[in-house]
Amino acid sequence: MRGHANLLDDLKALADLERVRHLFDDLETKRDVADLLGRAELAEGVAHLHRVGEQAVLALRLLDRDLALSRRLRPDRGGDRGDRADAALTMRA
Repeated sequence: MRGHANLLDDLKALADLERVRHLFDDLETKRDVADLLGRAELAEGVAHLHRVGEQAVLALRLLDRDLALSRRLRPDRGGDRGDRADAALTMRA
């Protein structure tokens, strides 16, 4: 019986070692992914895309402002001619 108990202990130890090996593999994979993401974030192409995205957001904000201003200045677009002075002040701000 003692031999059987030792075999069971050895099997449990092997299972534990296999689990530890998988944990280290997972840790290494996560480290590799984190490293890859860090290098990608610093890459010139990604930085360029980030700048282009910021410029697109700025352009959309300017278009929204211009559209709102044109509506105030043109009565046929839903604005009122009396709003022209307000619109001119908005443009200067």
